[in-house]
Amino acid sequence: MQIETGSFQYAETMDNSINDKLGDKIETHIQRPIKPRLKIINKPEEITTDIIEDTLMAQNPQTFVGKGEIIPKFTYQTKRHRRNIVIEVSAQTMKKVLENKAKIGWINCSVEDYLFATRCLIYCRFNQRMRECRGTETCPLGADSHNLRNIKRKQRSTNT
Repeated sequence: MQIETGSFQYAETMDNSINDKLGDKIETHIQRPIKPRLKIINKPEEITTDIIEDTLMAQNPQTFVGKGEIIPKFTYQTKRHRRNIVIEVSAQTMKKVLENKAKIGWINCSVEDYLFATRCLIYCRFNQRMRECRGTETCPLGADSHNLRNIKRKQRSTNT
């Protein structure tokens, strides 16, 4: 069951009250709000996750206002050898950044939304990891209650 509240403080109060009254009979989980993630494309090689916040704030003062507003997550390299960096920002900052390009060094870098759907490969549910998923085991090909390994074994045994 899912309960929606108007504020995070009310959700915490409700969580504490449920745990006090029901204890180990029910498990509660407060969903934390997710900050938007942005992908800065083709960043200079010398810019690392350690210095990206200071660099963006110094060269883009109209977009990035406060310290701690940018949370660098990770960098990665594409097949075309472009170096991208993923940052986490507030919703207001995201709107400002997407309207402009990010100036880093001597380069105007494009900025895009970073969307990545996680998927539990055993239960075939999106936005859940395997250790968090509590569904029944499902085949991704036919949505039956068996796993993909059983299908591959059957195919191998019929081919030989």
